[in-house]
Amino acid sequence: MLSGIFTSSTTKPDRRLLTEALGGTYKYWREIKSNLEKDFGPSKEEWKFYGKNTWWVMKYIIKNKNLFYFTPCDKYFRISFILGDNAVAAVEQSDLPNELISELKNAKKFVEGRGLHLDVKVQSDVRNVLKIAAIKLKH
Repeated sequence: MLSGIFTSSTTKPDRRLLTEALGGTYKYWREIKSNLEKDFGPSKEEWKFYGKNTWWVMKYIIKNKNLFYFTPCDKYFRISFILGDNAVAAVEQSDLPNELISELKNAKKFVEGRGLHLDVKVQSDVRNVLKIAAIKLKH
């Protein structure tokens, strides 16, 4: 079960708080941002407190496209994608791990697309996030 770490509506996450909360995984967040900006251009971050059951969540935007949602947790973070039909088809044809492809295939379809959530805890998770982000930006 996902448990966001920033639960106070009055304490918006900043770099210092993220560094403390994410611990060793903060370097993975920096790596994801750095690679995306290098490959696709400047990004924009929009933090929003959605409520006590959802916590603070950041929308990460590149090229005016909502790329993913970032949820800080205790010593890791979650990246949540919403993928349209073309991006879903591209993920299904990719070399991403079978469990991610299965999760996406089995995700409920909404008007916006299908959701895919990745908990980033190790280096291989970074590679998966970057692959999915590139697919979404291309499709």
